Amino acid sequence: MGIIDPSSVDAAKNLKKKPKERFQEAESLFKEGRKTEALQILRDLDREFPNQPNLLAAMAVVRKALGHVQDARQLALRLRDEFKDPRGDKLLLHLEQTAKARADALQGEPPSQ
Repeated sequence: MGIIDPSSVDAAKNLKKKPKERFQEAESLFKEGRKTEALQILRDLDREFPNQPNLLAAMAVVRKALGHVQDARQLALRLRDEFKDPRGDKLLLHLEQTAKARADALQGEPPSQ
């Protein structure tokens, strides 16, 4: 057995990745359906680079996909209110439409258009 644990080397390599590469990795993981892993990368980036609209928007999308609708809504509100980012309004509208479609489905009504 060597002196250096290979898993610690892999972790160190991940820390050395540029933020853009890590963000792209999160996007790829999300597209592969690995949403929890994508969210973890985004959270890590958010801790290092707080209050970045692109990170907030991405985290809102991932949170919604994971079923964390209230968390997604809070992030969308921050985008809209703190950053005047139009993606906040788009996300809020999408969340509202999704909630309405779910409610209609529960009542047996066809989705509104």
